[in-house]
Amino acid sequence: MSLSNPALKAVKQLDGKIIRGYEVITWEIPTVFGKAITRLIEAIDEINPDLVICVGQARGRSTITPEQVAINVDDARIADNENNLPIELEIVPGGPSAYFTNLRKGTAGFHVAKR
Repeated sequence: MSLSNPALKAVKQLDGKIIRGYEVITWEIPTVFGKAITRLIEAIDEINPDLVICVGQARGRSTITPEQVAINVDDARIADNENNLPIELEIVPGGPSAYFTNLRKGTAGFHVAKR
């Protein structure tokens, strides 16, 4: 059974476009614990981009909702696309409990979410 991925469909429409002088290159990253970061690093190493934006589908959300913090724990409520179901597994061993972005409410990303 193939599931629809509206986030991927939306992003793919931008592939190859030039926006304010920057080329948009899209990559599909597997929804699999452990493989997603490996594929992302490969894409970054291959392209050497100026900016990386990761986009995903969050069930029940109807607007763009930028994340301000990433918790250093994989704790799945549902299995990924390869049936992995990690429970309270540290993602970066010995790393901080959380990683914070410098994106704050009132920035461009949050204005998009409010429209």
